[in-house]
Amino acid sequence: MKRCLPAVRRVPLLACPAVPALLCGRRSLTVALQAAVFVCGLSAIPALAQRVRPAPPAAAQRVSQGVASAFQRVTFEVVGGRISSWSDNLGGRMTFASRGLGREESMTIDFVNGVPEIDYVAANRVTRVRIHTEAGDALRVDRKPVGDAKIPAMEFNQPNTGDLELVVGVGDARTSVRGPTLWHLLLAKPDLCREHLVPLLENLRPGWGLSRMAEQIEDSLCKVAQSQRVPDRARVAKLVAQLGDDRFSARQAADLALRDSGAEVLPYLQSLDPLNLDAEQRFRVRRIIASLAGDSTADRPEQVVNWLAADARIWLALLDRDDAARRRLAAQQISRVLGRPVAYDPMAAPAERAQQQQALAELLNKLAVAEPPPVPPPATR
Repeated sequence: MKRCLPAVRRVPLLACPAVPALLCGRRSLTVALQAAVFVCGLSAIPALAQRVRPAPPAAAQRVSQGVASAFQRVTFEVVGGRISSWSDNLGGRMTFASRGLGREESMTIDFVNGVPEIDYVAANRVTRVRIHTEAGDALRVDRKPVGDAKIPAMEFNQPNTGDLELVVGVGDARTSVRGPTLWHLLLAKPDLCREHLVPLLENLRPGWGLSRMAEQIEDSLCKVAQSQRVPDRARVAKLVAQLGDDRFSARQAADLALRDSGAEVLPYLQSLDPLNLDAEQRFRVRRIIASLAGDSTADRPEQVVNWLAADARIWLALLDRDDAARRRLAAQQISRVLGRPVAYDPMAAPAERAQQQQALAELLNKLAVAEPPPVPPPATR
């Protein structure tokens, strides 16, 4: 290398006073940088400072190679809008611990009949992160600042049943989002989730692409709105009821109709509570799900879109978008889902839109138009 980063004149690398400091540590870096102004020129300093800039908090808390290898023994997927985990390991325990260079890390995975129970903790000079899973699909992710670090606290909670919730910050700076599935959170507060939640979840499965998939889902939802289509859930519910008919011909006709409907009926079928079905319905629903889902139980964008297109809460969240055309589509789709006009002006001033959005939220709560979230069917794993 014959240039000292970008310099105003050619200087041998080791002739730059900042380079020995970089090689020996940061203790003498300040003095070295001052000297570098005269040797390398002012234009070298921004690039040099960029080289030694601390990594962002999310990157600083990436798991070590040992933990990453252990997590590879576990399958993490979003199933029915909820983060699920399972493993081929039917029993046993894996542990890992390391300490050094201002960072501590520990992990325990107990495998119970193929269900992993994970407790992972990592701490450095600025944050402490804990990821904890329990039997079922309970998952909790906590991030707390260390000392006077200016990193906001974060809590993500996915109980075995009920809504998921993400909370970032405390007091007046507290921001939260709540919804029946992870997709509701990612679509309602995409920036908040992308900055604080997704990097920690992708420690479990690098390259998961959760934010990218949420963007695909939103774009596809808008195409659905442009087509003025609302999935006919009433028809699917009627076919499911027909699976329990006394007549074999009627049961068989409903079975074939559900299969012919394709993947768009999967989210609804996965949301069904087996306790509300008779033996014949449970048997047929399991077989239809297995047939339509193929080898994977993971949520696919086309499935999620077909399910969320009739969920007014999702369209309510899209009223927050900066794009007026997207806000208009969202308002139109809310009107279609409700079967009535709604009072919302996508071109109004932000304060007026916020009031209209709040009124719509109260209307949706009153009408209870939202469907219950889907739950992953154990039989298809």
